[in-house]
Amino acid sequence: MDAESVYIAMMAEAASRLMAADRFIARHGSDKEVAYLESAALQVRKALETIAFSAISTNKAAYEGIRSKAEQNKDFARDYHANRILRDLQRVQKDFYPLALVPAVNLTPELQNGRTWHFDRKDEGYLTQDKFGKIYDRLAKYLHARNPWDQPVPWEGLIEFLPSVIDEARSLIELHAAFIRTADFNGVWIVEVPKDSIEPKIIVGKADGNFAVLNHGKA
Repeated sequence: MDAESVYIAMMAEAASRLMAADRFIARHGSDKEVAYLESAALQVRKALETIAFSAISTNKAAYEGIRSKAEQNKDFARDYHANRILRDLQRVQKDFYPLALVPAVNLTPELQNGRTWHFDRKDEGYLTQDKFGKIYDRLAKYLHARNPWDQPVPWEGLIEFLPSVIDEARSLIELHAAFIRTADFNGVWIVEVPKDSIEPKIIVGKADGNFAVLNHGKA
């Protein structure tokens, strides 16, 4: 698949897994089975991994080049740990992380054709890059059976924590910008994944040359 197809597929999977997590949480609310809560945590963590995979697709060649120079595990196709992927992507492209946006405003409503649209940044309520890493690590403790000699797992906190994480992850992907800098293309994808949908849409914007994204990662 080409980069755009991979990105769309990963965004669709992320949205689908977040929906599945919601369903597991609802089942836990009625049945109180811990397994449903564990399943929700697993789906959220996998959703974060698909977001990380989507970010690889925007600059795969450079990412593959970085990974091929690693001392061990050089094959990027075997990567799965989202935080390690984000760490290596940071070496490739500083503004790789999706930039959460609010709906576009028409700056030239008087024009019938050739209108100018502006997408502003979200100020809050979405999953930031810093929170992404912390949440991904926190969810790891719920993926395995607990060693009976270890400390108990705090389930109560997870019940309140997961819905807010799902909302923030949705807020990140529902409308965002992904920046691409390759030998073949310099520009941006404006990606929309409407709530309650698993069918992403992309608007492609090509830059005339090099460009910079100011204050990326800052709300």
